[in-house]
Amino acid sequence: MLAKRFWNALNGERNRFFFQEWTLEPLCPSISLKQFDCGDTDLNEFFKIDAVKNEKELLGKTYLITRDGYQITEKNPPVALICYCNDSIHVNLANDFERLEGVNYYEYLPAAKIARLTVHKDFQGDDI
Repeated sequence: MLAKRFWNALNGERNRFFFQEWTLEPLCPSISLKQFDCGDTDLNEFFKIDAVKNEKELLGKTYLITRDGYQITEKNPPVALICYCNDSIHVNLANDFERLEGVNYYEYLPAAKIARLTVHKDFQGDDI
């Protein structure tokens, strides 16, 4: 019952994050990124061509960032794009913490990594 109330409270906004005037939401394959240009050819190509392919292969998850009320259209691309992927941290490389005697530690710790992050060139320098 609690889960149902929680879901209703989200109003279908699952996987969206709202902060001040910003919205972070998953990239939908139907959103055109043809006009997106961050000024970096490699990043543009990744998000326009490889991002959807990577999601199908479960290699990463791409999100877009917009301001509230900003409608994404062919002529109004997202403000920013970000791709996350799973990763791990080898504990032997992270020797900055004290190990307690008699405690078993994992050899690897799970982590999430920002694989790629870019801001549309029209919004660069706007403290995004």
